[in-house]
Amino acid sequence: MAKQNQLSAVRVMAKDLIRTRHSVTKLYALKSQLQGVSLRMQTLKSTQAMSDAMRCVSGSLVASYKCGHLTSVGSLSRFGQRRHPRDGGHEPPAEFAGAAEYNARV
Repeated sequence: MAKQNQLSAVRVMAKDLIRTRHSVTKLYALKSQLQGVSLRMQTLKSTQAMSDAMRCVSGSLVASYKCGHLTSVGSLSRFGQRRHPRDGGHEPPAEFAGAAEYNARV
C-alpha cells in the first residue's frame, strides 16, 4: 500500500496494530490480576473453613467437659501419648516401602 501512495491507509493500519498490541498487553495484565483475586478468595475460603472447624471442635470439647465425659484436657494429651509414644517404639504404617529397614534401625 505504501508503494501505491496510500499513506493515510497505512497510518490507520499502523495505529490499529499498536492499539491491538496495547489491548493484548492490558488483557494479560487483567488476567493475572483476576488470577490473584481468585487465589485470595480461595485462601479466604480455606481460612474460613478452618476457623469453622476449630469453632466446632472447641464447642464439642466444652460440651464434653460439661457432660463429664472429659475430666481435663490433660487426659486427652495422656491418651495421645499412650497411642503414639515418643520413645520410638511405635510401628510405622504398612504403606512404607522400607518398613523392614525402619524396624532394623530402631
